[in-house]
Amino acid sequence: MPHRHLPVCPDLRQLKHQAKDLLRSIHAGATDAVEELREFHPDPIDPPSAKLADAQLVLARSYYASSWTRLVQAVELVKAIWKNDIRTVRKLVTDNPRLIHEDALIRKNSNWGPPMTYAANLGHDEIIRMLDRMGATDHKAALGRATLQSQIGTARLLHEMLGSHESIQRKVTNLPNGIRTVTESADPKLAQTIKAHVASMEQRLKDGREFNLFSPTIPVLFENKDKIRTTVEQTAKGVVFTQTADDAKVVAALQEHAVEVSELVRDGMAAMMRAAQARAQAR
Repeated sequence: MPHRHLPVCPDLRQLKHQAKDLLRSIHAGATDAVEELREFHPDPIDPPSAKLADAQLVLARSYYASSWTRLVQAVELVKAIWKNDIRTVRKLVTDNPRLIHEDALIRKNSNWGPPMTYAANLGHDEIIRMLDRMGATDHKAALGRATLQSQIGTARLLHEMLGSHESIQRKVTNLPNGIRTVTESADPKLAQTIKAHVASMEQRLKDGREFNLFSPTIPVLFENKDKIRTTVEQTAKGVVFTQTADDAKVVAALQEHAVEVSELVRDGMAAMMRAAQARAQAR
């Protein structure tokens, strides 16, 4: 049976109803429900004798949670971050310190990340400061998400926390029909973040999900996404990213965007603010 995935802002009431519905289906002998019971429950349970706690455990494990309690914690934590409820976030993380390092939505393929990164998506700076004091370590991922979501003040805060971007090495080579970039880091965690970020951006371009990064080249690239050929080669420390096109305008945009990204890696918020000012003056 496939795993389930929590939505960006899950509802505990819906999950409780879902557990009850699952229990009824198990008692009714529904094939999918019984298979789910056998796959996700750690013990052999006779379907007619299954209890609500069994259905809750099966549901939780199908959402990648170790228990119903852990699933509830995830929902409560996300809800508190979404509502900017600092007191509740502090209590949840204090009661279970592991929450600060685990993905808020539990699943590993979520761009919303651990609590600090989740808060960065929403621009909740006070929660970020609190989590930083409590030992959060996902500053780089949080900075990337704040930048992607155009949370300028939050990105500035995270950049100040990080201090510098010297741990990232980036080399750009202009090709006759595009660009080739090598982005790497000796820090294993940062190297993994680079790989995940590049994969995410590649998919975002394919899907046409444009974002605002105060860049004059982003609209051009998204408008001409079907003209761009992309190859990604992973290295031990990062990625080799090549993009080419036959349209001279697109090639120019690719090369200009590579410069913008290099400046962002090198200068962080200063580069972003320069880009924002340039766009404002151009209007």
